[in-house]
Amino acid sequence: DARHQELVDRLDSELGEAVLDRASVFGMPVVRVRRIDWRAVAEVAKGSLECDYLSFISGIDWMPAPKEGGDDAGSDTSAPVQPTETTYGAAGSEGRFQVFARVQSTHRHWGITVKADVDDDSLLVQSWVPVYATVLAR
Repeated sequence: DARHQELVDRLDSELGEAVLDRASVFGMPVVRVRRIDWRAVAEVAKGSLECDYLSFISGIDWMPAPKEGGDDAGSDTSAPVQPTETTYGAAGSEGRFQVFARVQSTHRHWGITVKADVDDDSLLVQSWVPVYATVLAR
């Protein structure tokens, strides 16, 4: 999609080597950025990319969950299939933990998912609250 390619190209030109990898999931761009640039990505997304809507922000632990019933559990359990190996999804990862966010432009009709590896020892990234602050209704 030309719009999404323009979006990724603009992000690349603004952030340069901060973008570590890129992928497409169901036609939507996903980029992995350096952890130290996490906050800068939010600023570029909201400013230069005109992504005025933060759809979600979350973290993930890519380590597989323990097998339901333990390692000795039989294969005849009704539990859903659980992965046994660590996989990292689109645009990869260098570690177990990541933070990711989905931002969209309500007037340009494009969006991007951004993710960054999180240090196993500190589990911290810079906050996006100052960039995508909101007012909660009471």
